[in-house]
Amino acid sequence: MKINHTLFPLSLATDVIRILQAKDSDFIRYADLGAWPGKWPSRWDYRREHTVWQLGSSHPVALGAWLLLRSWAKRVHGVVIAPRALDQGTAVPQILLQHDADDNPECTVRLMQVEREMGVVSSCYFFHRVGLPGSTGDQYPLDVPVLQDLERSGFEIGYHQNAYERSDYDLPLAEKLVAEDVEFYRKHFRLSSYVPHGGKPGPQGRNNEHLPPIPALQGLIWAYSGGGVCTDAHWSDGHVEFPEARELQDPRKFAHGLSGRVRARLLLHPQYYGDTLRSDWSRFTISEQSWWRALWNL
Repeated sequence: MKINHTLFPLSLATDVIRILQAKDSDFIRYADLGAWPGKWPSRWDYRREHTVWQLGSSHPVALGAWLLLRSWAKRVHGVVIAPRALDQGTAVPQILLQHDADDNPECTVRLMQVEREMGVVSSCYFFHRVGLPGSTGDQYPLDVPVLQDLERSGFEIGYHQNAYERSDYDLPLAEKLVAEDVEFYRKHFRLSSYVPHGGKPGPQGRNNEHLPPIPALQGLIWAYSGGGVCTDAHWSDGHVEFPEARELQDPRKFAHGLSGRVRARLLLHPQYYGDTLRSDWSRFTISEQSWWRALWNL
C-alpha cells in the first residue's frame, strides 16, 4: 500500500538545484571518486581522497602539511580551515546529490527524471527487498528497465542496505541477505557504492550501519556521513518526521551559502517530495518553521 509521506513540494528540490547550477556547481556521483586502494576503504582512505581533492595534489609532503595545519588550527584555536581558503581563480562547489528511496521508489524515479531534464545527475539508493523473501512485507516494486535507462543517462544506482535490520540483527542471516541483494544489483546495474538504511535499532542500539565488513560488500564505496566519503558541508531531510526538524535549515539557504572549492552532500528522500501536502502535516515540528509554511502558503 502506498504511503503518503509528502512534506515538501517537488519545486523545493528543483529550486535548490537551480541555485547550485547558477554557481556552476559540479554535480558528481560517488562512482566518480575513483578506485580505492584496498578491499575495505578505511576512514583514512576517505580523508586522504578528500584532502587530495582539496589540495589538487597527492604529494605526501603537501598532504601531511595540510593535515597537520588543519589539526593544529582546530585543536589550538578551535578553527576549521575551510577549503575555500586555498581557492585560486574559478573553483566551484562539488555537489553529491543523493537520494535514499526508503519508501515509494517511484517517487525517486520521478525526481531522477526531473533531474535528467535539468541536466544534473545524482546517486540513488534502493532496497532490494523490505522484508524477508516471501513475507507479506516484501513489497518494494522496482522498475528495473527505467532505472537502467536512467543509469545510461549518467545516474548512479546503488544499494540501500537494510539486510541487518531485516535479519533481526542475526549476522549469519544478514550476510546471506546482503549477498543476495548485491548479486541482484550487480546483475542489473554498475554497482559502485552502498549506503546503510537508518532503520529500527536492534539490541544494544545496533542498526544497519553497524553491520561489520562482509565479503559481498568488498570494493564498494560507503556513501554515508560520518564513516564514508568526506564532505565539507551536509544537508539532509532525514529527520523531517522527528522533533529535531524544528531546527532544519532551508536547503535553499544552504545552497546559497556554498562557494569556492567545497564538497557538499545533499541527501533528499524523494518520498517526501510531491504535489499535495499530507493531511496530518500540523503534527510535525517542521510546521513550526516559517520558511516551510511559506512553501505551502500556510
